Amino acid sequence: MMRYKQLWIVTALFLLVSPGLASSAELVPDMATKISRLTNAYRKQNKKPPLSIQAELTQAAQQHALNMASQEQLSHELDGKNWEDRVRATGYEAQASGENVASATGKPDNAQAMVASWKKSKPHRANMLGEEQDFTEFGVGVAVSKSGMLYACQVFGIPKEAAAK
Repeated sequence: MMRYKQLWIVTALFLLVSPGLASSAELVPDMATKISRLTNAYRKQNKKPPLSIQAELTQAAQQHALNMASQEQLSHELDGKNWEDRVRATGYEAQASGENVASATGKPDNAQAMVASWKKSKPHRANMLGEEQDFTEFGVGVAVSKSGMLYACQVFGIPKEAAAK
């Protein structure tokens, strides 16, 4: 429960420091929480440990979800920046990182639909299950555009200090 409290705090702080993005798109924290839970349930089904919610990765995911929603564009790269650039900008020191993005119409069951689509895609599934990189942490952001389209972003990471262990 503490992890989700941290997610709300990061969401509130991000909205305070990002008024330009917030005016053209809005975060959907309930859906981000649902995607987080569905992802960890999927990992459990596959005998993988749960991913920890990490504040900087959540910030990177929320920022990108808001940016995709404000531009109404689904992409791993926007404004000349990819997920590695966004992760680095938060101060997170990654041994490795990855990203999943998705979009859908604003229906209530779309958290499940987005996770289901990632499960069907080999590279997205590999990120969620840590098949190529054994990710230990992640952050999720979901935003809705002015037209009602949902944009979701998952950012996965392995902290640099994990390499020393």
